[in-house]
Amino acid sequence: MSSLPTYADQTDCRILVCDDSAVDAMYLADRLQSLGYIHVDTLTDPREIMPALETRVCDLVLLDISMPYLDGLEIIRLVRQKFSAAELPILVITGAGSTEIRNTALQTGANDYLTKPIDPTEMSLRARNLLTIRTIYRENQTIQEQLESKVAARTARLDMLIENGLLLSRTQDRSALIRHTLFEGGAC
Repeated sequence: MSSLPTYADQTDCRILVCDDSAVDAMYLADRLQSLGYIHVDTLTDPREIMPALETRVCDLVLLDISMPYLDGLEIIRLVRQKFSAAELPILVITGAGSTEIRNTALQTGANDYLTKPIDPTEMSLRARNLLTIRTIYRENQTIQEQLESKVAARTARLDMLIENGLLLSRTQDRSALIRHTLFEGGAC
């Protein structure tokens, strides 16, 4: 299995690769682009990750652990303060292969972990799976927003019906009640 296509709904996903080795970062970006991902950015300075995430939408981060200035574990902590694991998945791809480092990365908030040298097919599958999680999260957010909108509209309608009921109980002027229902609250 040399080349795995992306899911059609994932080709427009935005992926950020951060590795202090420009060669490794470009290799990962090229691999992802060869699979059909069209928005893949790379960073080699880990200090640029948080500013980048604050200025652009990102669907997946591929992250090295062993980097100068700011290690990957600290980056994971910073990302998790702002984004949930479903909101912004993190796939650690690193040469640091100890079980302790892997477990610490996963406990800190990484979604998945691969040790270099990576198998390109495995990396592709894991990236695709994490993007699927992100897509499901985004779809659930949309559904939640739609439901909240429907609840707000129905609550407004219910408030109008209660107001009409109260007005009906207090008024003797039926024409005023009809005007109120038709022109002020009945068109909801």
